[in-house]
Amino acid sequence: MRIHVMTLFPDIFAAYIGESMIKKAIDNGILEINLFNIRDFSENKHKKVDDYPFGGGAGMVMTPQPIISTYEHIVETYGLDKPRVIYLSPKGRIFNQKMAKDFAHSDDCIFLCGHYEGIDQRVIDMIVTEEISIGDYVLTGGELPALTMIDAISRLIPGVLNRNESFEDESLENNLLEYPQYTRPRDFRGVEVPPVLVSGNHGNIDKWRLEESKKITKDRRPDLWDKYQASHREDNKKKRDELERRINMENRKKVKAIGIETFVFLTIFIGGFSWLGSVMGVGPMFKTMMATAHDLLLNTVFLIMAMAVLAGAISSLLSEFGAIALINKIFAPLMKPIWGLPGASITGVVATYLSDNPAIIPFAKDKTFTQYFKKYQVPALCNIGTAFGMGLIVTTFMIAQGKEYIAPALIGNVGAIIGSIISVRLMLRQTKKYYGAQAMEPYDESLSGADMDNQAEFRLVREGNLFQRVLDSLLEGGKNGVEMGVAIIPGVLIVCTLVMMLTFGPGEKGYTGAAYEGVKLLPYIGQKISFILEPLFGFKSPEAIAFPITALGAVGAAISLVPEFIKNGAIAPNDIAVFTAMGMCWSGYLSTHIGMMDALKSRDLAGKAILAHTIGGLCAGISAHLIFMLIAH
Repeated sequence: MRIHVMTLFPDIFAAYIGESMIKKAIDNGILEINLFNIRDFSENKHKKVDDYPFGGGAGMVMTPQPIISTYEHIVETYGLDKPRVIYLSPKGRIFNQKMAKDFAHSDDCIFLCGHYEGIDQRVIDMIVTEEISIGDYVLTGGELPALTMIDAISRLIPGVLNRNESFEDESLENNLLEYPQYTRPRDFRGVEVPPVLVSGNHGNIDKWRLEESKKITKDRRPDLWDKYQASHREDNKKKRDELERRINMENRKKVKAIGIETFVFLTIFIGGFSWLGSVMGVGPMFKTMMATAHDLLLNTVFLIMAMAVLAGAISSLLSEFGAIALINKIFAPLMKPIWGLPGASITGVVATYLSDNPAIIPFAKDKTFTQYFKKYQVPALCNIGTAFGMGLIVTTFMIAQGKEYIAPALIGNVGAIIGSIISVRLMLRQTKKYYGAQAMEPYDESLSGADMDNQAEFRLVREGNLFQRVLDSLLEGGKNGVEMGVAIIPGVLIVCTLVMMLTFGPGEKGYTGAAYEGVKLLPYIGQKISFILEPLFGFKSPEAIAFPITALGAVGAAISLVPEFIKNGAIAPNDIAVFTAMGMCWSGYLSTHIGMMDALKSRDLAGKAILAHTIGGLCAGISAHLIFMLIAH
């Protein structure tokens, strides 16, 4: 890189560039700095370079001729075509590290150092490409600012420093101030070096340095801290998107274009649809598939989205004004030892109990909620939310069937709680393994470990007056609900349509292509294994197995079976307890889990979440049966 300096005082530069790093770069041919005395190019016989300003005023102004002549000499001598010309001026943009990086990629830069009261505006209009200031203060001339910029730019040129790390770890890189530095001796007058720096554990050293940089920046430069958080959020989003893309590609392996699995898949795929078509008729089968998916979109997905928008708005409002912090403080002693989750998760439990499983997702999008969570805990929100999904609806529906079902319905709630604990604990074991060394890090990557330790002392709030904060909270929370609703569409439409078609039978007039017609395969399988399941749940008749099987896909459809069961004498109060427990705990999780895990950006863990929740739901039903038997006898 070549740097050309136009100045009235070249000796100021000569001393500085003849020492240290810049001298080595010049000697090694990496950097070339050429100094030009503007006075040498003055056509005035006395080499005068300044004059009084037109219009009057204090001081003198540098005349245009000597500067333009100097510029023309540089351009002609070095064969430059429209070079970058930087005029050091208090009126310019504030110089920063990002600009230094940009200049470091230039082949040639010309620095114009003004003096006195400045330079003639025509010079600026004719040759200057950028006006730059190094701060909000006034200096005698542009020489010191030019030296400052030359130093900052030079050290970013490849080869000037020994290693890239020398500047990548320094202050202002990534919008963070540099961490504290220590050298020998280890103990100076009783003040020792932090133990982590001499531990030899480079992972812990890097973590310590990052935490120190964050603390120093947050304390001394709030403006930089805001930029860091904003850029870090954007960087994290890009990293997550890139990681997801890479994982999707890396999870694929090269195999033969056509292999045995091709024919096995086609046999199952074609055979499965051929069987469905032979039972339902090919035309009605496809009509039912489309009609079911369409009905699910209109009546289930949009309902879930509506609930999510409202739940998101309310959760955001609760977070903004400290209700989440209060709830976390009250329930942390209960939630942490039992479920292994922060106390704040109780708000998500309440939301799902009053509405449906996905109502917990908007909470996971709210920073004032997730600040209490570690990385490994957030995917488990899918399980705990589902375990209480539609709890109020299921409970009140069961109680409405008769006075004798009040106690069984309440026992079912207890069973669902037990199932939720088992489901969440099993899930947390898997998420800890999945995240490994990062498991205990804050889920919100803009927070530090120290921030999590001080949760009780602070919370994040929006700027503005009370009305603005309320409005922003409601709208932003509602927006998160919309995003969640869109994210669950594929999971609900694909999985739930299949489950419905394998759960329900033909309509009253046979197969007509209407929504929710099917072949009743799942209830048939349930009847065949009822000899195993009935002792566990105490079902009065084999038909009762249809409830938990149906609840796999939609608990709303499952509870609609209950009145007919009661009318036919197929179930007893024990069955109601088990139905309530399994209906709440499973709550159609096969149709929502995948979408919810997508919304939590944890699709890789969806299989483990489903397995954990399957076990949790079974345990919920068994627990409800055992508790009912103990109380009844």
